[in-house]
Amino acid sequence: MKVKVLSRRYGHAYYEMKPVEVRYPVATAVGVRVKRLNCILADKVCSLAGAWRRGFVRWCDVFDIHRIRERGVRMHRGYLAEEFGSYVERPEDLAGVAAFLRSILEQGDLAVVERELALLLHRSLLSRSLVETYLRSAIEVLEEAIEVLGGEAGRVG
Repeated sequence: MKVKVLSRRYGHAYYEMKPVEVRYPVATAVGVRVKRLNCILADKVCSLAGAWRRGFVRWCDVFDIHRIRERGVRMHRGYLAEEFGSYVERPEDLAGVAAFLRSILEQGDLAVVERELALLLHRSLLSRSLVETYLRSAIEVLEEAIEVLGGEAGRVG
């Protein structure tokens, strides 16, 4: 058996240092290298497309996309272009999941979304208008990703 180990090196522009304070057992602070939110947003797009490829919707990603966008964060287009397709996701998956989310909104049948999100979120975050907002945010970001990746991403297949 042969195994090929792939490693990915990302530029420092994708990460930042954040201080973390620990008060127990001794008060101290350390710097932790974390991925920037605009890159995490691109990761969420890849995750949604990858889940769609495998036959399901990762509803936590729909919510996370909304929460990140709510903070005014825009997707890192260069990171998306570099990262997308590194696992199972394909460009046509973006269009597929976007069309599915759009159809749920257009039909107004949010029961499945509400049921799935109820497993993850407090009921105060599950009003019909909020769930619709989560879907609209995800669709907007998916459409931006389709634009960034171009070509095959715009075709449902």
